[in-house]
Amino acid sequence: FFKQKTAYEIRNCDWSSDVCSSDLGEAAFRATEAAVTVPALASAQSQVVALGGGAVTVPEVRTALQRPGLFVVFLHAPGDVLLARLLADPVARPSLTGLPLRAEIEALLAARLPVYRALAHAEIDAAAAPTAVAAAIAAAFTARRERLR
Repeated sequence: FFKQKTAYEIRNCDWSSDVCSSDLGEAAFRATEAAVTVPALASAQSQVVALGGGAVTVPEVRTALQRPGLFVVFLHAPGDVLLARLLADPVARPSLTGLPLRAEIEALLAARLPVYRALAHAEIDAAAAPTAVAAAIAAAFTARRERLR
């Protein structure tokens, strides 16, 4: 299991700092994100690579997600669910837009939703219980594997 955020933390030591509006800036953050993500996707075999929602904003990551043999799942959660999760997280995420959190979530979802859907082989309701999400992913993977035979 490869979790992109963990790789970023290892490489940069402090996820909790305001990486998107600090000295690094969002462009530098996304470049580092791609440097971690693209090799992970290139070497992925029988493993899960969990990406952050903004990873698809990087063209190299989008290209890497289209590699034959990958099974890409979009875990979709409505804005209200994302808001509740972010508010419950003890580590505040830096703002990407400067908008209030609810407005930022809505703006980013509106911009990214078409990309998520274009790249994904399956879209799963991430607001469901974790066991239901895992079962839905397994079923979608099995169905896709059967279609490709």
